[in-house]
Amino acid sequence: MKFFRKSLFTALSFGCLANANDQDFSAQTFLKTHKTDAAQALKAWYTEFILDREAGTIKMETEHLQILTNVAFLGTVLSWLEIQVRADIRRLTYLQWQLRKDAQTYEEKQQTLKYLHEAVNRLKPLTLARLQAKKTWQVCVDYLDTVQDENLNHAIVTIQQQITDVIRAWLNDTQPGLKESLERAQQDSARAADTFGLINTMYSELLSGNVPVTSENKENALVVMVDTTTKIKEASEAQSATLDQSISSLHEYVQGMLTINYQMFTYYYVMLHKTLPTLNQIPLLMFNSKGLIAADERLEQLLPDSSRMLTAYVNQLVGEAQLELNNSEEEESAE
Repeated sequence: MKFFRKSLFTALSFGCLANANDQDFSAQTFLKTHKTDAAQALKAWYTEFILDREAGTIKMETEHLQILTNVAFLGTVLSWLEIQVRADIRRLTYLQWQLRKDAQTYEEKQQTLKYLHEAVNRLKPLTLARLQAKKTWQVCVDYLDTVQDENLNHAIVTIQQQITDVIRAWLNDTQPGLKESLERAQQDSARAADTFGLINTMYSELLSGNVPVTSENKENALVVMVDTTTKIKEASEAQSATLDQSISSLHEYVQGMLTINYQMFTYYYVMLHKTLPTLNQIPLLMFNSKGLIAADERLEQLLPDSSRMLTAYVNQLVGEAQLELNNSEEEESAE
């Protein structure tokens, strides 16, 4: 299971397109176009590991089927939280840059501060929820190492391989755009290196006392020095913004990969969630951040269907994280 342990299924929920970009939509379009291929791969996987079509029976043990369903569920939830946290951090970075822009009016700065405050308040519980989800995920992965079942292990590794195949095909399809983004990032990086090299030289000149003033204006040397540092700051921020934009365009391809990862993984969860009731089994959550949930307590932890997969469990995690955060702040205030 070491191959599976090293991987982390991360992705973007289709229901949260406020954070989507061009590559998210590109990946979704690719999946729709190749829906038949994906369906055939899923059918082959299901036949190989889950269903004996000739006998019309489920060939995987019920306990292992529950574990596999939990893997799909927890991987999807953690993926969603991961992408949301990343998107919010990017938004925070952008808002901070907006706040530093001298061109902003007072009203614009107040509005940016409001958005910044909202973003921070949203990010705090999401970060804590992601931490809880990561702990739960690790508990699940550790438990898998104790399960000596070749069919279950092979089923999980095959899921990973099938998702990788789809991502590889999508990247091949978008290769021209990726190459263009890489070229733009390389050019911007080269210009940034030149700019920061010049800035370094200017600082050295100022430290050496080489201030750009005339002999008649020497008494204003310090004023000119400070004014020069302001211009250096503006040039530095402008170059950083350009470089960040080109890097972000490359990051969008990561988002596209995650989009494919999420959608494919959801397919597996839907199939597995529907399979368990045919065996008179209720899909149950087996793990939490503290460890394996006791068998007699699992009936209180039902796995939701795909339509409520994120809202039911993620909102619970976020709510618990927010409560933990509030309690922590209250304890700090009391001290």
